Amino acid sequence: MPAAAAAWSAAACADRGLDAVATVAVVALMALLAGAAQWAGDLHERRRGLAPPRNRTERAARVACAVTLASVAFAAGLIYAGVAAVSGLPTATVDTGEVGLRGTVIEAPRVVALRSGDAAMVDMALTQWRPQDSGAWEAVQGRVTVVLEPDVVERDEVIEVAADLVASDQGAIAWSATLEAVGEPRGALAAGRTWIAEATAALPPERGGLVRGMLTGDTSAMSDAQVAAMRTSGLAHLTAVSGAHFAVVTLLVIAAARAVRAPRVVAAVAVAGAAVVFAAFVGAAPSVARATVMAAVVAAALALGRKARGLPALSTAVLAVVATAPALTVEIGFLMSVIAVSAIVLWAPVLARLMGRRMTPRAARAVSVPLAAQAALTPILLMLQPGISGWAIPANLVVVPFLLPLMMAGLTAACVGPWWPSAGHALLAVSDAAAIPVAAVAQAVTRVPGAMLAWPEGPRGLALASAVVLVAILATVAPTRRRRRATAALAVAVAASALAVSAWPGRVVDDWDVVMCDVGQGDMTLMRAGPHSAVVIDTGRDAALADACLRRYGVRHAPLLILTHPHADHDGAVTAVAARATVDRAWISRAGWNGRAHRDLAQAGVAVEVPALAQAVSAGSAAVRVLSFGHLDREPDDANDASIVVLVDGERARMLALGDLEPGAQRTLADVLPPLSVDVVKVAHHGSAAQDEALAADLTATVGMIGAGRDNDYGHPARAALDLYEDRVGTLAVTATCGDIVVSISAAGDAAVRCRSGMAP
Repeated sequence: MPAAAAAWSAAACADRGLDAVATVAVVALMALLAGAAQWAGDLHERRRGLAPPRNRTERAARVACAVTLASVAFAAGLIYAGVAAVSGLPTATVDTGEVGLRGTVIEAPRVVALRSGDAAMVDMALTQWRPQDSGAWEAVQGRVTVVLEPDVVERDEVIEVAADLVASDQGAIAWSATLEAVGEPRGALAAGRTWIAEATAALPPERGGLVRGMLTGDTSAMSDAQVAAMRTSGLAHLTAVSGAHFAVVTLLVIAAARAVRAPRVVAAVAVAGAAVVFAAFVGAAPSVARATVMAAVVAAALALGRKARGLPALSTAVLAVVATAPALTVEIGFLMSVIAVSAIVLWAPVLARLMGRRMTPRAARAVSVPLAAQAALTPILLMLQPGISGWAIPANLVVVPFLLPLMMAGLTAACVGPWWPSAGHALLAVSDAAAIPVAAVAQAVTRVPGAMLAWPEGPRGLALASAVVLVAILATVAPTRRRRRATAALAVAVAASALAVSAWPGRVVDDWDVVMCDVGQGDMTLMRAGPHSAVVIDTGRDAALADACLRRYGVRHAPLLILTHPHADHDGAVTAVAARATVDRAWISRAGWNGRAHRDLAQAGVAVEVPALAQAVSAGSAAVRVLSFGHLDREPDDANDASIVVLVDGERARMLALGDLEPGAQRTLADVLPPLSVDVVKVAHHGSAAQDEALAADLTATVGMIGAGRDNDYGHPARAALDLYEDRVGTLAVTATCGDIVVSISAAGDAAVRCRSGMAP
């Protein structure tokens, strides 16, 4: 354990670029912890009579050995991690202008929002490259992230691109890539993955993507609504390949080996081989790397006829991953994987013994595993979602029996399907049937009260959750019943207090009329339409931030949701809004029809339409009128210019929301828009430099709002935009510095602006 912890810390130090003083401090801390662990272990053994007494010299030598081992592991890990952080590509390929690249897509493309619109980040295993203005292809090995248009390539396809290859902190990135050629997937594993993708696409939508995700870890075919449901119900780990999947594979191989009476060594080789093949099938991921090494440790124990012990196996896995892929150890998936396994190994047996006094031992063991893992991961999960899954443990207990048949049939189908399709489809039907209860449980949990328990946000909430988990652990390991009860009562009191604070958080401003929420680099605006209602304009990208925004201002009903245009920083969190508030209907631009947000809203049962120019509707106590779709005389070529521009009249406030219009579309709007006086104007395109002076000159506003993320790399808001609107609005506020921008209108019609951050607007 000390060596694994030291090596892991080394990788983290290398990733963060700590200086010499910080590095020495971490080395000293790790050495101190190693010595303390060894001393505590010796003391525990002597007290229980498990080891003979040792003199001071021997004890000092053992502690010094542990300290030295930790320090050496740290130093070795630091050196290796620093070397491995350098791109494996030849320097001639990087930062030399446009080059040609050939390779295989090794992960499902990830859609991201860039300045020019949505793009796909594609991880490619590079096999060849061609220098600029040269016809000769040269062999090379390395991993490159390629930025392409969305939906042009799939995993396992062999592609050729022309791009500018540049170095970054995350490795080599190929910007401005032009797709030159696409080839068919190669190899048996690729054939199996491709067959699974095509076969699951023919299944019902609510199960096809789920089956694919549970078999391969690829959730790209799952709707955002289903991904959110899996997260809310605590079942997201089933679609992020983890130790549970490897456990199923290992058990199947061991059972098969015993059925044919294979020698112990043969069974061990089969277990190790199956783990490696399965890891290659699902792809490189932090949890996969950790689980693969632990499966190899199990195989070694099987070959030696010894019992595999969880903690040494986990420590070995950490050391192996640091040695082979140190970059994975600093990803949150690896941290969650190690924490979950540690809790299962160390804490679950203690919980099982305590619960065994009230239930059967088998039931106690079954409940203790998800309980320990879910509780230990709670502080980390709060960084990824806005609350705590209230029904995660029962949901996991219900679906566990279906994991084995789903994986067993599905993986067998992947093996035989490409060559014997009828047999493959028959086996996949079994997986489909097993996925039915999993999908049903995920959906059912989202409708049950307490599905997502509110919890304080930010560092305060993280500290509270960590305190509750720590006290709960102390409560279960306390030596006497009285101490256990006291610490358990303390844990319950802390948790209840935190939940009470979150259940009644109080609004930032009780009489708010318009709010632009701080959702990072993106837009989300609320116009009050009733006591607990609001017209919601855009959602931002981050589901947790969107959900928290609605909770802060007590919005439970959205008579109208307007998605101005189909960019992820405007519609990426639509499922979170639909889950938190009842949405009567939604408007989307023509450019977003049949897009991801449209499909997610339709699946959530929300009526979706493209509004007509000049259409006016009532939405609660607010009135909404469509002013523009960008260029009025033709279909816009750019999604920004397709933005729905609306004028919203609330009970006390009037707001103009300009979406992300570019200057040409702004000028077109200015040509047909008479001079307009409003309380609030949402400045176009996050306050970029692309502003039209004619439109700004036609506007008179008390408040100007700009949604921009802190330290964004787009340069938002631009100095030119600030200078332009500062002369035309009374107060100009930016979410990057203000946090939520809260506007309230008095009975006399005066506007007051406040920042959630506490700073002046």
